[in-house]
Amino acid sequence: MSKLKKILAATDLSPRGDKALARAAHLAREHNAKLAILYVQEQRAGNKGKIDKVAGFIEKGLREKITAWSLDAPAITLVNGKPSLEIIRRARDAEADLIVAGDHGVNLLADLVRPGTAERLVRQGDRPVLVVKRTARGPYRRVLVPVDFSEHSRGVLEYARRLAPDAEFHVLHAYEGIERQLWRTDVRKSKIMRYQRQSAKHAGHAMKAFLDRIDGGSNKLRPGIWFGRAPHVISMVSKRLCPDLVVVGTAGRRGLPHLLLGSVAQHVMGEVQCDVLVVPSVRTRMELESNSRRAA
Repeated sequence: MSKLKKILAATDLSPRGDKALARAAHLAREHNAKLAILYVQEQRAGNKGKIDKVAGFIEKGLREKITAWSLDAPAITLVNGKPSLEIIRRARDAEADLIVAGDHGVNLLADLVRPGTAERLVRQGDRPVLVVKRTARGPYRRVLVPVDFSEHSRGVLEYARRLAPDAEFHVLHAYEGIERQLWRTDVRKSKIMRYQRQSAKHAGHAMKAFLDRIDGGSNKLRPGIWFGRAPHVISMVSKRLCPDLVVVGTAGRRGLPHLLLGSVAQHVMGEVQCDVLVVPSVRTRMELESNSRRAA
């Protein structure tokens, strides 16, 4: 399984940015990957060119932070602009395999109207984004990967295994049929329970078929089937399992980005306490690249 080759870490010089840098450094060492660090001074009225006056101090501070990580000197870039757009642009230019960014303390209700940088990277970007919430204390060992058995889910799981090849993976599927609606009808309880058992059996067969298509490493894949709505099930299982990392995709069976279709990825980013890796769909990448060409 191929390792990551290029990692872009974005920082705003805050404590959360330091956590992102530390995790990016860990990953760079694990994968022997090239690490690039990007600091974006958000462009506001009256601060044009401000970064030029403090660039030396910023770069010195960043190099002091990474000295203890025993890495080859990473490339450090300081720019003015809109953080999310500059990060996406630089990641594309560098052909980065991964963007690493800090969590800003997500508030779901507020972010529906005013998303932070990490959420914008997921909504607008076309590369995997690792949102770091915890201090890095070693490689990821326990990873939770919700799946819906689509081809994109398969790609999400494969990327997660590429990121953390030595981890144990808990592959979760949340299923929900018409049982919830049946409880509100006159259908007999025994019939509803029989229908639910059939749904669980079908989901189990689908999980086995899904995992059979994953190349190697089956001994580290732990399947889990739960009844309920995906966002609720993911939150519940995450609290019980206490994973180091939760990995989700931005598209499902219908192949549309989550920002157009659903909110599972955003829910996970806001609710779980561990790091979150969000992997975009191939279709999302193609559409963005097409839009970029039209804009050029």
